Amino acid sequence: MSDKKDALPEVGIAQVGVPYGLLQRRIEPGYVLTNGIVLLECEKDALGRYQGGAGMDGMYLKIPKFYVPVLSENGQIRAFQQVAPENYLAAAEMSTESIYNQIDGIINNEPPKTSVRDALKQCQQKIKAAPTAPHHEPER
Repeated sequence: MSDKKDALPEVGIAQVGVPYGLLQRRIEPGYVLTNGIVLLECEKDALGRYQGGAGMDGMYLKIPKFYVPVLSENGQIRAFQQVAPENYLAAAEMSTESIYNQIDGIINNEPPKTSVRDALKQCQQKIKAAPTAPHHEPER
């Protein structure tokens, strides 16, 4: 979302810490947003995106909305911004494909397949390590 006009609006934080649990109430690390969506630290993915949750009375269901923190000048989280659906659907597809490849390898007793990113890094390393032949002009 590099273009500001396409960016989804920021959502403020109503509460830091999420009331959690029906019978054994406790406060879990996370945020309650002004729009009622709950973001738990334990539902944060490797890219730092929080999966939203909706519910009440300490019981929440995951919803297909993801948020990224908006930081203040001093690095503190001041709000959240929803991630556009096309961005997290593409990431979910890549993750699903990776899991499928791992399961397929286990079923077929194959070693784990390298990711496209790892394969690209290996190719780049091979190119850097390859000796360069001197360039000769053809005789005329």
